[in-house]
Formats: sequence, structure tokens, C-alpha cells
Amino acid sequence: MLKNQKYSDAVFFSINGLANEDKMTAKRYKSLCKRSGGIFRTVGLVQFVTFIEAKGKKEKHYAWLSEHLRTEMDKVGALKSKGTEDYLANIRRLNLPEYMQASRNMLTLLQWHKRIGEILIEGTADDTEGE
Repeated sequence: MLKNQKYSDAVFFSINGLANEDKMTAKRYKSLCKRSGGIFRTVGLVQFVTFIEAKGKKEKHYAWLSEHLRTEMDKVGALKSKGTEDYLANIRRLNLPEYMQASRNMLTLLQWHKRIGEILIEGTADDTEGE
């Protein structure tokens, strides 16, 4: 299986599970996926993961994205972890070449989140509401 096929498959199964969830939260998730790549490029891997993890404590759509990315990074073999704390600790321990590779892998996953979220989640939401 090609790299992009593996990544798209992992993301598809994460997002496809949102079909039976709260529709407004799913729309906010879609909006978050659309802008996550830009946020990631601005702040980098550690800050991005820390940011969505912190926001996820208050807002469900951030928690979903955080959990999806953690499990997908593990599923595609990019970064193994046993849980959230282990995941964050593993990212912080990476040396520069590993960090750059993990960043590329995360960005690829975010691109697939944007694409597949656009297809599978209907509608739009004003994501600035409540933030």
C-alpha cells in the first residue's frame, strides 16, 4: 500500500465514525480540519499538538482531532504511543531528523483530514462562535 493510501485510509475511518455524532460538533470539526494545516505551519509540531490537546479539554471537536491524529500517527507507524501523555513526551524527545519526519507525517494527515472532512461531513459552521 502506498504512503498516501495508508494515510487516507487511517483518516477515512476516523472521520467516518463521526457520522452518528452531534451534527454541529461535526461541522466545527470540519472547520477545524480546514484551518489546521495553516495553524500547524505557523506554530510547528509541538506547539500544534499541545494547542489542540489543551483546547480539547473544553471543546469536543478539538478533542476529536487530537485523538484522531494521535491514533493515526500510531496506525501509520509515524509515532508510536500508548496514550496522550506518552504521545506528547515522545514528540518532545525526537531528534531533529525524526522531528522533521514526524512534522511531514502530521502535515500529510492534516491534508487528508481537510479533504475527507470536506467530503464526509455535510454543511458548515461558524467556528468562531464560542471561542
